[in-house]
Amino acid sequence: IVKVAPTEATVLITGETGTGKALVAFGIHDNSRRRKEPFVKVDLSQINPNLIENELFGHEEGSYTGAVSVHAGILESAGKGSVLLDEIGDLPPGSQTKLLSVLQDRQFRRIGGTKVLQFDARVLVATRRDLGAMKRAGLFRDDLLYRFLQFPIEIPPLRQRREDIPPLIVNYLLTCAR
Repeated sequence: IVKVAPTEATVLITGETGTGKALVAFGIHDNSRRRKEPFVKVDLSQINPNLIENELFGHEEGSYTGAVSVHAGILESAGKGSVLLDEIGDLPPGSQTKLLSVLQDRQFRRIGGTKVLQFDARVLVATRRDLGAMKRAGLFRDDLLYRFLQFPIEIPPLRQRREDIPPLIVNYLLTCAR
């Protein structure tokens, strides 16, 4: 966290469910020059694959039936802060292509929009999946994975870092006592 926070590198945080990937991402944001800007997190595994692009890019009024107003997506909401795309391995292939374009060009359009919006947020991604295996199986874009591998951080499960248990217990007890 200390090494990567002051950089603008895209960070890939991997680990089993419950290892604290989102906490690491927030730690990176909180120790970066962007700490006073928004930290926006989206769990891609919790979104219907047909709605992911709407959540990421937003939409314009009238862009589809039911779009009665402009909706800013996650990327726009992040502003100059940081965006955590949690469970990036659940991003559908078509959306992977569009995300790659955003990362390369640093701009995007809302669904149904013509105005080009600039993207200035730092991207942090997390997953429990083996993206390398997904790439070999043709389920994850090689060029997108390459962008994520600028700075990989693997979070081992607590069973492999037992020395962390006492400080976690103390922190938990102090938090509960407040």
